[in-house]
Amino acid sequence: MSLKGKQESETIGGVKFTFQHPGIEEVLDLKDRARNEAGQVSDKEIAKELFEHVIFAEIDGTMQKVNFAFFEDRFGSMKEYKEVIKAASKFLFR
Repeated sequence: MSLKGKQESETIGGVKFTFQHPGIEEVLDLKDRARNEAGQVSDKEIAKELFEHVIFAEIDGTMQKVNFAFFEDRFGSMKEYKEVIKAASKFLFR
């Protein structure tokens, strides 16, 4: 069974988040794009990559991409942001 397109959902902070796997090659590419000049993975850049390729939120019955502003406006704290990033990473890199 292919990983590409595989989905998993989790409700965090009352919002249903769906994680969609972009495939092994894209996972490696997004991880490379998230590296800084020193070769370390940047938390900010990996989050941007996850927002673009992996994490979707169901809002009013519609799946939508998320970004940093979504978490600031919706939750007003880092708690849910960290939980979503952790769940998406666990799903992606298992």
